[in-house]
Amino acid sequence: MREQDDYESGNPFLFSAGGNCHYGSPNNETESHACKISVAAWNTVQVGQEAVQKEEAITALLSQRNVEEAARVAGMGTRTLMRWLQIPEFQAAYRKARRDAFSQLIGRLQQASSAAVSTLLKVMVDPTTPASSRIRAAHCVLDHAVKGIELEDIETRLCELERAAESSQLGRK
Repeated sequence: MREQDDYESGNPFLFSAGGNCHYGSPNNETESHACKISVAAWNTVQVGQEAVQKEEAITALLSQRNVEEAARVAGMGTRTLMRWLQIPEFQAAYRKARRDAFSQLIGRLQQASSAAVSTLLKVMVDPTTPASSRIRAAHCVLDHAVKGIELEDIETRLCELERAAESSQLGRK
């Protein structure tokens, strides 16, 4: 029931004790995108119950507003969780879990980008839309187009620099 409580409180991330993350409503399969939160790096170092506790702590840290709430949800003391947050291996596992969860969000944004572009283009060309909205849509389209070109240029330059660096390293050997 904790998942439903989190959803109703406005938290779009729903985490179960097993480390499963769902975005959206737990009752709507079309909105529920499961992502396994990996703490394998930490679990290889730890064994048994402590590993499970640390996985639950990471899951709680990802889903709660602060360390105190995360500790309560994970069934441990705040001091214990604060101490674990000072351990480099725990920090690494927590960072990886955060990156994994964020990666899921980026994927969802990428999936929605086609619809967003369609919406911008419709607003931009619709003569019944207020001029200020059409201008803002046109500005967004142009701004993102320029940023896209800039990113492609940077990527091309970076690849050339990497090739040059690789060639110079091979020439030294």
